[in-house]
Amino acid sequence: MEHNQNPKRQTLLTIVGNLDIIISGLALVALVLITFLGVIARRVFNSPFAWQEEMQVFCTLWLVFIASGAVFRTIDHISIELVVDALGEKLKWAVELFVYLVVMATLAFTLYRSYLLVAQLYETERLTNILKIPYYLAYIPFPIGCVLMMVSDTVVTVRRLFLKRGSSTKEEEAETDAS
Repeated sequence: MEHNQNPKRQTLLTIVGNLDIIISGLALVALVLITFLGVIARRVFNSPFAWQEEMQVFCTLWLVFIASGAVFRTIDHISIELVVDALGEKLKWAVELFVYLVVMATLAFTLYRSYLLVAQLYETERLTNILKIPYYLAYIPFPIGCVLMMVSDTVVTVRRLFLKRGSSTKEEEAETDAS
């Protein structure tokens, strides 16, 4: 039985589901524009932007850490599968589960520590030197990125290991799509 979903609802779900990519894309565009305009201002007009470096740091942090969830979701992160691919199915499953648990422990620790950092920056009301933007706004992508990576990796791992949906590599997905 097919469910005909409302196209507006489907579009909204697509946008929300890709919000991390949208935010990261906007941060990338801002980073490129700020850098390009900064070069022009410095080289052509001999009047550099005093605030350029602060904004570049902000954009880079937002770009990297917000996009991290999408990288996990699309299985585009770096992994070395040569040894794991040579293992039998049961051992391969166990290794992938172990890797998932190690990644979750690492991300949980990083989430905790980044939360403490953001909370400290919020409580101390520390501001950037030039633009006077609260520092916690620059560092808030750390815990957000950790949560996004944890959720994305959990969904991918559950599909791959327990529901047998989704492949462990892009090549396997391409083979599945071709057949």
